[in-house]
Amino acid sequence: YNTTSGFVRLPEGRVVSPTLMWVEGLELVLKRLSQGGGLPREKFKYIKGVSASGQMHGSVYWSRKAPECLSRLQRGPSPPPSSSPAPQQKKDALVDLMEDAFSFPMSPIWMDTSTTETCRSLENFMGGS
Repeated sequence: YNTTSGFVRLPEGRVVSPTLMWVEGLELVLKRLSQGGGLPREKFKYIKGVSASGQMHGSVYWSRKAPECLSRLQRGPSPPPSSSPAPQQKKDALVDLMEDAFSFPMSPIWMDTSTTETCRSLENFMGGS
């Protein structure tokens, strides 16, 4: 993803992280859990949600295509391929299934200072700190 420590510094105080990098990271965690990463395989099906914590909090924006992308997700492993040739190769990787789900390929993260001037203007308009 051509990042340094998981982020990219851009002009004008923008600091971003590739959105699909987070998706790929989530898929890696789920894969490791399902392969016995401290959780018995039969218990994996009971996971209802996943939460993460760390210094890379940021903003991710869904696109209009998100519902369609989410509807392609399935529970459990992929079924075995059929004997008849498919018109196009099926993509099973979460990062492939979600590539159109987000409005922006890069997500602003906690180090971004690109809105500082706007924030100060709003603060002053409201009477200062």
